[in-house]
Amino acid sequence: MHIEYRDPENRCHGISALMDILYTPFTPRTLTLAIAAGIMASQTVHAIEVSAQQNEWHCQPLANDQKLCASRDPIIPDKQPESRQKKTTQYSVTPKLSSPLDWQPLQQLTPTQRASQPFYSCGTYIEPPRPGKNFNGDPEQAPIIIQAGESSYVKNNTATFSRNVTLRRGSQQLQSDWAMLDKQKNYSQFKGHVRFRDRGILLLGAQGDLKLDTGRGTLDDATYVLHEQKTRGRAAHVVRHEDKTLDLTRATYTTCPPGDNGWLLSGRSVNLNMNSGLGVAKQALVRIHNVPILYTPYISFPIDDRRKTGFLYPTLAYSDENGMSATLPFYLNIAPNYDATITPRYMTRRGLLLENEFHYLLGNSRGELGLAGLSKDHLKRENPFYDHRRWLLNYRQNTVFSNRWTAEVDFAKASDKDYLEDFRTSLGLTNYGPLNQRLSTRYQGGNTRHSWQLSAEAWQYQNMDKTADAPYNKLPHIKFKGSWQASDFLTLNYDANYTKFTRDKNWNYRFEKLLDPKESIYTSIYDAGYGIDRANGERLYLETDMSLPFVRTYGFIRPGIKVQHVQYRLSNLITTETIKDLGTSYYGFTPADYTESPNTTVASFTIDSGLYLDRPTTIAGTSFTHTLEPRLKYLYAP
Repeated sequence: MHIEYRDPENRCHGISALMDILYTPFTPRTLTLAIAAGIMASQTVHAIEVSAQQNEWHCQPLANDQKLCASRDPIIPDKQPESRQKKTTQYSVTPKLSSPLDWQPLQQLTPTQRASQPFYSCGTYIEPPRPGKNFNGDPEQAPIIIQAGESSYVKNNTATFSRNVTLRRGSQQLQSDWAMLDKQKNYSQFKGHVRFRDRGILLLGAQGDLKLDTGRGTLDDATYVLHEQKTRGRAAHVVRHEDKTLDLTRATYTTCPPGDNGWLLSGRSVNLNMNSGLGVAKQALVRIHNVPILYTPYISFPIDDRRKTGFLYPTLAYSDENGMSATLPFYLNIAPNYDATITPRYMTRRGLLLENEFHYLLGNSRGELGLAGLSKDHLKRENPFYDHRRWLLNYRQNTVFSNRWTAEVDFAKASDKDYLEDFRTSLGLTNYGPLNQRLSTRYQGGNTRHSWQLSAEAWQYQNMDKTADAPYNKLPHIKFKGSWQASDFLTLNYDANYTKFTRDKNWNYRFEKLLDPKESIYTSIYDAGYGIDRANGERLYLETDMSLPFVRTYGFIRPGIKVQHVQYRLSNLITTETIKDLGTSYYGFTPADYTESPNTTVASFTIDSGLYLDRPTTIAGTSFTHTLEPRLKYLYAP
């Protein structure tokens, strides 16, 4: 039997109910067990049209101008008596799955599929081939097609289908052991191994029902898989209401492979509202290896891309320096292109620290501003900043003026070197290395034969290491470089850059000094350095090279010439001290060699050549190509 359901008013809205839980350690994107509630039709079905070849059909009207049609004659070759209302039909079978949940271990994936997986992957969910899987049309315009092994129509205006019932509409597919349609109540039921599919979605259940006139539906004992998100879960009962809200009972969610519940999120009841884009879970619990670690009686979350103002997950921690600390972030959705996160953090041994992070997208610029501060540090022992105000600033912005011209700001500053080590931060900074304080711009010009780039930077650092020298600042650093394809054989490259190097007056680390023996407080001692290490200055670097390669199938010769020039202009030196320092560091150095403007120019010549020598050979009965590639390279530089 072949039956098509068509909707003249196009009321079918498909099945989509995605839940993105933002700013959580688990980031579950979907908890849409409730898509089961709309598995058969999220619309009102207005007509049942039956198509068959060389068969006589009997149709009866249903409520609301609907109609139900059944064949008078059997479709299978062995015709049964007319008095018997049961009709047996031919049907198609969906390809058998290698896994009930479409899970494929890593070793069973093709090389292409395996290459697309992250390094830690042990497998993935792969949807098997099926009719309609690659449907790209409008699902609301697609007919609904039912296939079944047996069908019957009885006098109480009820039609039943059994034996491998399959319902398809566009990319959606529903399978069950048995289905029933009641014409007077506009009601349908599905029982036995209910299996619903849509692109990237698999949903299994024991039984379900659907009101054809209102669209209200249910599904019991549901299991779901979301292929792209690599997630799965279960729900004891799912209800889709007339207003398209979804209620789930005893729902779970995890990204672990089947058979592994390394972590699991569960809720006693979950409501999903697609109109508002919000979900609500009551009595929610997070487990890791079946050990409960977080419980909340009530939580709301977004189920689509719309952001929501509200509290995020709190955290608790303990350390010897800070004591017990509690964090409760609050997310503020200001506008589509603005948002902020305010994070109060209370530490029993230090006090209240407040972090604020603001993101914006404005015109051709995007950026973030982070501020954190502690009004007074209450910790005395091993803390040179006791009773001090401590703070951190982080600002980043990227502006695109055109497809060739960009600018960037990356500026971070802290009140002291111990801030990141003592408190760490969620503002995108680590306690390793100095803090960047950089302003840069770059322009790319030229064409396919001649490309060039001009960039300018002002780059300063804040040293965050208590026992290391401060790095040089580059204020400014200007660079111009390019490549010119003069001909098919001649290439010319050039590079010119100017840098002014400066350093803090006290940059050279000497030792740590004990300030308070009672509280074990130390401070780092720095000075201006000695001899040539005191130098600040400017540097000009110029480089150009030219190559003329000759390449053949049997070998190559690549001659090239390069000229390099570097020139310094140094300052902040004490002459006698520097001469003494250089005299002990370099053999043969004399006072006459001393200069504050050292420079040099070097021209170098290179020739790189090689041959490709191949021959066929056989090893243990297997044919190989044996390649010998002798190579000769010469470099001359005075």
